[in-house]
Amino acid sequence: MNDHLEPEEFAEIAATRTVPPSHVAGCEPCADELKSFLALTSRLRAMPDAPEALSERARIYYPRRRALDDLVASMAMDPALRARLARDPAVVLREAGLEPSPELIAALTDGERDDSGAGLRLAASLWF
Repeated sequence: MNDHLEPEEFAEIAATRTVPPSHVAGCEPCADELKSFLALTSRLRAMPDAPEALSERARIYYPRRRALDDLVASMAMDPALRARLARDPAVVLREAGLEPSPELIAALTDGERDDSGAGLRLAASLWF
C-alpha cells in the first residue's frame, strides 16, 4: 500500500497552512515534497500582485506541476515517449493529465527556443 500523499493533498496543506498528517514527518520523500510546496507558496504570497485566490490556484497548480514533472522525467528516459510527443503532443499531454495549451506544447516541443525562459513559460502555462 502506498501511504504517500497525493499532489492535491500537498497543495491543500501548503495553500491553507494546515498541519500535515503524521506520515509526512517520518517519510523523507513526502517531507521534501511538502517543503517544496511550502516554499513555492511562500514565494507566491510574497509577490506584490499575488492572486487573491492563491489557495484555490495553488490547489490547481500543484497537481499540474507534479504531472508535468513526471512527464518530463519520463521523457528523459523514454525515447518512444519523446517521439510520440513530437508527433502528437496534445494526446501525450492529455494522457499525462495536462491540458494541452499552445504555451505548454511549445515549451515541451520547440527545440529552437531559448531554454532560459522555459521554466517561466511552463509555470505560467500551468498557473493561468
